[in-house]
Amino acid sequence: MLPRLQNPETFKVDNCPKMEAIVAEKEKEKGTTSNDIIAFPQLTTLNLSELASLKSFYNWPTRFEAQPLFNHQVSFPKLKTLVLDNCVNSRGIHPWNLQASKISLKFLDVANLDKLIVRNCSEVAEVFQLEGLNVREGQHVRPLIEVRMMELDGLLQLTCLWNKDPRGILGLQSLQYLTIKKCSLLRNLFTCSTAMALQQLKVLYLESCPMMEEVIAATEDGLKEVIDVIEFPKLEWLILKDLPNLNSFCNANYNFNLPSLNRVVLKRCPDMHNFTLGQVRMSQIFVSTGGNEGLWTEDLNKYLEERLLKGETLSEGAGQVSDVPSVV
Repeated sequence: MLPRLQNPETFKVDNCPKMEAIVAEKEKEKGTTSNDIIAFPQLTTLNLSELASLKSFYNWPTRFEAQPLFNHQVSFPKLKTLVLDNCVNSRGIHPWNLQASKISLKFLDVANLDKLIVRNCSEVAEVFQLEGLNVREGQHVRPLIEVRMMELDGLLQLTCLWNKDPRGILGLQSLQYLTIKKCSLLRNLFTCSTAMALQQLKVLYLESCPMMEEVIAATEDGLKEVIDVIEFPKLEWLILKDLPNLNSFCNANYNFNLPSLNRVVLKRCPDMHNFTLGQVRMSQIFVSTGGNEGLWTEDLNKYLEERLLKGETLSEGAGQVSDVPSVV
């Protein structure tokens, strides 16, 4: 099927406002079944931009009106960069092609994905759909993806990055750079168990998420083990901007270990009164609240408490963040 599309390394579709599918089947071809897979074995970069009507990459006839953008019938085993920009009609992304009903977990397959960029897809409500997985205790499964850089910008219906992560199957252990902007409905970003997996995270950038109350959720359904310490061993930059309802990084009694942190940017976060209810272990860092202006501190909790006692808030602050590490 589609023999002429077997070997492209880069595939870009741009500015086709009426396109509803990249590959469409109006009827089954002789000798094919609904389980046939379209493979792009050499594809490393996929860029879909300005496709306002796009509903699905591969639109096989179905009695269900809504389809995910990617389903189990397409495979990109060497894909490293996925860019979705202004695909406003796409409701679900799910580029890892997981059939939630099959715990055999035969990935069809973007395990090599390095960059995931999703911008201005206003109908996307979640990025990682893991509902239906039932991973038994002790069962070994390899991670779905090992993405290094992820940017989500302008996802106005996004309520969560993933609905659950059974026993770390999502595999964010390789994530180094995470940028979240203009996601109006996000109330928090991580559960504590997901945060514990982010051992390679270097830069966390959050901006213009007006509903966000905390970055790491204080409670987590189904969490049995007691977590006392959350450690980000490689986190160097933490940037929090234009988060009017953010009251804490984590409003729970967790201790944080941040040995590599050297720069924090806090701008227009007027309700942020503490970093965590526990303690913060860190070296001396520079906290910027406006341009390159700021103070040195060895304790983010103490820094925020002192500002509160002085009647100062993080409601002001202008200028650009300088010297942010490159995410390319």
